[in-house]
Amino acid sequence: MSFGSHREAIDRTIAAINRPCDIPVISQIRYRLLFWRLRLFRYFNAWKTLAEIFTSHPDPWVQNYLRKLFLKTPKEDPYYLSNHQAINYRNRIWFICDTWADTRHDGLAEIIKMKGWTLKDDNRLYPLLTLLQGKGSNLNRAGERIVLNLLNLYEKNDPQFADQAKAVLLKLIREDARQKLYSLAISGDHPQAVELVIEAGFLPKDSYQQALFFFLTERWEKYEALDFDGRLLRTMFDAASPTMRQKITAKIRKAGKARFLSILAGRDFRTRLDKMNDEEFKVFVRVLADQAEWERLWQLVFEVPFFWSINIIDILSKGSWRPAAADAQQFFQRLSELAYQPMVVSATEIKEILKPAVQKAQINVPGRINDIAFSPQAPEIAIGTATRKVAIWNYERGELTNVLRGFQRSIGRVTYTSGGLLACVERTNKSTSICSLYVAEGENVQQVGHHTGSITDILPLPENRFFTTGRDGMVVLWDAASRQQLNQRQFSFWPRAACVSRDGHYAALLYKNLALLELPSLELVDEIIEPAKEPIFRCGDFSPDGQAIITGKSNWKVQMIRIGQYGVAATSGSFQRHRSGLQRIRSIHRNGVVLSAAANGEVAFKLWKNNLDLGRITINGQQLNALHISPDGAFMALGNSDASMTFWDIRNLDIPMLLSEAFLRSTPAHLGSVQRLRRNKKLPPKVKNALKYIETILQFRFRYAIEISPVREMKAGAFDIIID
Repeated sequence: MSFGSHREAIDRTIAAINRPCDIPVISQIRYRLLFWRLRLFRYFNAWKTLAEIFTSHPDPWVQNYLRKLFLKTPKEDPYYLSNHQAINYRNRIWFICDTWADTRHDGLAEIIKMKGWTLKDDNRLYPLLTLLQGKGSNLNRAGERIVLNLLNLYEKNDPQFADQAKAVLLKLIREDARQKLYSLAISGDHPQAVELVIEAGFLPKDSYQQALFFFLTERWEKYEALDFDGRLLRTMFDAASPTMRQKITAKIRKAGKARFLSILAGRDFRTRLDKMNDEEFKVFVRVLADQAEWERLWQLVFEVPFFWSINIIDILSKGSWRPAAADAQQFFQRLSELAYQPMVVSATEIKEILKPAVQKAQINVPGRINDIAFSPQAPEIAIGTATRKVAIWNYERGELTNVLRGFQRSIGRVTYTSGGLLACVERTNKSTSICSLYVAEGENVQQVGHHTGSITDILPLPENRFFTTGRDGMVVLWDAASRQQLNQRQFSFWPRAACVSRDGHYAALLYKNLALLELPSLELVDEIIEPAKEPIFRCGDFSPDGQAIITGKSNWKVQMIRIGQYGVAATSGSFQRHRSGLQRIRSIHRNGVVLSAAANGEVAFKLWKNNLDLGRITINGQQLNALHISPDGAFMALGNSDASMTFWDIRNLDIPMLLSEAFLRSTPAHLGSVQRLRRNKKLPPKVKNALKYIETILQFRFRYAIEISPVREMKAGAFDIIID
């Protein structure tokens, strides 16, 4: 029998049962046959249908027949039934009880009370059936699973059980049940749960949770007595989910008290400015304006994000307020005039106008350029070549200043330490050959140590230290000043690349998998194990905020590896897409931008904080094999396999950051970027106005700076470096 015909037979049987018959004897025989037939249908909830018929059929004989059927217990003790029989018997009970819960039929209630059914394993029916049995006190020791259902009975003013449900909720004994009621109270969706928690005195033992409860329930006096300086709630706010932060923000807006704003912005009204979202800023500014906190608003003009800085200037201007200091009045006047001019106000707008990078120079070197490094102290770059030499190039003057010789093999990697010492490592095609590590100071080149096989990477660390990775599986930590080895560790794999966190506490080794090491101990913290057929990790770097490792694989995939309290975890999806294999990933801390470069010469720029694409550039030539960023984040170098390098000015990337991040994060270097860009006569007026506003902000912020580093420029043109 097909499903359709089976369903039709069931419907006909139910219709026949509901059809009245005037001859009692015939009707009884007919009903017995129909009920017997209904129960023969397999895979059909016959007991649910029988319970519904019991609640609606007008014939007393039918109700009496079904009552006896419902009260009938299997001949064997239910506790000793076979598994199949026990399931069937339990299903019979559940369907009867579920029908009663929906209809509250007195006849079904009588049957349930006679049999003493409670269904403890059903979170919805258990509290209802227990209250029906008149055993509400048994629920006092129940766990959190029954709290929401009891609360729903009370909130919906259930005519039969509302009072009993309230009585149970007021006398909960288990801590998890009390915590559940408290959680429902602070959720904002159950206002009567707040009344119950207050009446029962169910306060969490944790003082942080108590402060949150008092605040969200608008019990201001109790909150301020417990958390007079806002310390507890600030901690809770930092750790809260976005939904909970939104609720706290709404209560701050409703309270309208300026002292509560430290919850949003930090104790000094500055600490959290770069973490606040637009809704929090809106409340923050509105409350200060309502409280006429003009001086504090004026100070925030130079610390909040661009859009809110303009908003505050508008509020102060309309309030006819002026700063007292003469120099501040001049800045206020300039900002007030600019605030009413047409301007771009977001990173999304500016990225459509500004190129992310501008090419400045191209360098050609005979042989092959294997690697370069920017000096942290001078406008110089070190160029490691396949001709066993390192060239030192001054990019401001566009001239060769020095050539380092005496190396035994091709120079594979070069880097500068934080103290300005140059470190160089060799490479080879033979896995058994010795490749040395050198430290150069001026023209003095000294061999420090070696690996067996090529040295695959060398990375600087704070305090004039660096570490190397090699084809021999060794990871070695070095001190450049003393020219000594500090620590080493042997691994069963050899890293193809590595990256170091900005604080120098962690290093990531990239190979088929990814290993996170703690520095300087070189202890393995955690590891990402990839499936066998997954492409290898080719490159990577720590994110600008240090909370993730951004990795590139030998295919197009750029993936984020999140760093948590207990290790690392790969995220789903891809952070960026390219059309060929990844070659380099670099993060710029100065402006929070992440660069990814593919072998086809395509370089993509993305703002880390809001995942905003800032554009792409493509270089011509053979396969791209190198990407380097100057320590100050101002310049970029791209290398090809055709022995040439192009140099780019990437200070335009500062502008999207200055439009989206709090001015609190800005540095004097950003002032130079803005002034340089503002001199471009081809910019649209709305961009120039925005740059003038930002420039005025930065000039005021750094007006007392004792020393501002000079703005470096790169000499434009094409240069051939001849190394004798």
